[in-house]
Amino acid sequence: MKKLLYILLLSLLSLPMAGQVVYQCDFEDEAERSQWELNPGNRASRCENWWYIGKAGDYSENGNYGLYVATKANPDTLTYTSSATMMTVAYRTLTLTRGDYMLMFDWIGKFKNNGEEGVYVYWAPDSLEALSMPTFDLFEWQKNSTYSLRNSTSRATPLYNQGMWDRARLPLKVLGATETRRLMFVFYTSKGEPTNPSFALDNIEIAYDTECSFPTDISHELNDDGTATVLWQSSADAIAYDVRLRDMQSGIWYNRQISNSNANWDGMLQMNFAALEEGAQMVQVRSLCVIDGDTVHSDWRSYYFLNFHKGELLAQSVYGQGTTMTMRFSKNADFSMEE
Repeated sequence: MKKLLYILLLSLLSLPMAGQVVYQCDFEDEAERSQWELNPGNRASRCENWWYIGKAGDYSENGNYGLYVATKANPDTLTYTSSATMMTVAYRTLTLTRGDYMLMFDWIGKFKNNGEEGVYVYWAPDSLEALSMPTFDLFEWQKNSTYSLRNSTSRATPLYNQGMWDRARLPLKVLGATETRRLMFVFYTSKGEPTNPSFALDNIEIAYDTECSFPTDISHELNDDGTATVLWQSSADAIAYDVRLRDMQSGIWYNRQISNSNANWDGMLQMNFAALEEGAQMVQVRSLCVIDGDTVHSDWRSYYFLNFHKGELLAQSVYGQGTTMTMRFSKNADFSMEE
């Protein structure tokens, strides 16, 4: 009986907790970078765009590395060419146990808005072809939704049309006891005029899906004393929030944490930031929750605003769950567009 209880206790302890991160990569570790396969295939040399790991793709505090696409002629810039139809591949082989996960990463990339050009994301068996080459089209397995992590009905759809850094959240389900597959990114471009920046990603996380609610209704105010106030709506299940602001001019990050108990009468929380330079600022907020006795967090919600002196034009964008764009004159009417 004691042996049975011991085995039962071990099995309970081995269960994954919601929000637990099982894979994390910011490309700063040399050993981890070496695990990535870039531009495989004997025809990759004929592609003008290649995947690289370097500074041009970095989007982390004090970081120097990220994964990105560039032309071989200008390997240190986020530029690509579309003189011909081609695809280039980057992947990392991983093993996951059964469960519902969320794949998350920061990314940027524009491309032509034709519904096909962009970066496709897959959780694919290593038995499938993963080649970089000039081509007329994607492989058939790449077109359908069986292994794609981003789909429209039964067809894979790419990441594209994002000129500022955003956070992707893609569900990933593992059905078998364990699965060893390739986390694969396929850069596909068709012939025509390129639309830069090309593509970059950083700060990859794979975590068990969590019920911790996202912060919502992020906004900002510019104050007479030169500070900026970031506001958001609290949620009932959060105990606190991590807040980080990145000055897009200097690249400096400011990290804070605030308790949910600081919410005002209508559930709004706020945090002040001082000494910000004029220009674009990026804020990210995430919730901290206690689930089954463990402290877990939601993914980041991103928000951009322009920091100008009073009376100048402000602009803001919210990405993640829907998109909001606002143009506002601080002393005049407010115009907003939401999709």
